[in-house]
Amino acid sequence: MLTHDRIMKGGKSTGAQKKSNAKLAVKKGKPAKDPNKPKRPASAFFVFMEEFRKQFKAENPDNKSVAAVGKAGGVKWKAMSTSEKAPYVAKAEKRKAEYEKTMVAYNKKQASGVMMRLAVKKGKAAKDPNKPKRPASAFFVFMEDFRKQFKAENPDNKSVAAVGKAGGAKWKAMSTSEQAPYVAKAEKRKAEYEKTMVAYNKKQAMGGKDEDDDSDKSKSEVNNEEDSDDEVEDDD
Repeated sequence: MLTHDRIMKGGKSTGAQKKSNAKLAVKKGKPAKDPNKPKRPASAFFVFMEEFRKQFKAENPDNKSVAAVGKAGGVKWKAMSTSEKAPYVAKAEKRKAEYEKTMVAYNKKQASGVMMRLAVKKGKAAKDPNKPKRPASAFFVFMEDFRKQFKAENPDNKSVAAVGKAGGAKWKAMSTSEQAPYVAKAEKRKAEYEKTMVAYNKKQAMGGKDEDDDSDKSKSEVNNEEDSDDEVEDDD
């Protein structure tokens, strides 16, 4: 039960608090409205109310009640004949047609934006499996050997982080001459990588065809021409 002090202070019950929190959660979860999205057009009644408010304000300058304006406008709208409502209906229909036209353009623009984002996302995800992989640095070349050694000395270890930490500590403690063989291996791999990348980029520029394909094609065309010349000589 609520205490007297809590009731006097206007405190909320647990149930009321839960409902309030639920409403806030729903409101918070709603996506932000697009400020560029066309606004829905007013109905015939609200088109009428745009004029009625000005008239009501002029006739009742001291009135500050929004509810009073709405109530008076509703009463007058209900009392109006179909012909009296017709101008407001026509205005509302015109606004509706303009709204639908702008919505078509808006939706088209939104769809185009979504397609572009998907294309960019798809382009990032689709990596060429034939593209040469970047070579390992001297440290990672060293780690290839160190992992085997560490595993042999610590067969029960399953921590990848422990291997990396131990390898990093050992690499830092090594002298330049001790690191030299791994640096040399890394440099050799880098040179090979750059060479294969030149060939890869050249192939990409040619539309994915190998240079040898064009060479073979040229040889084939030359051979065909020679065979054709031989046939002409035989006919003579």
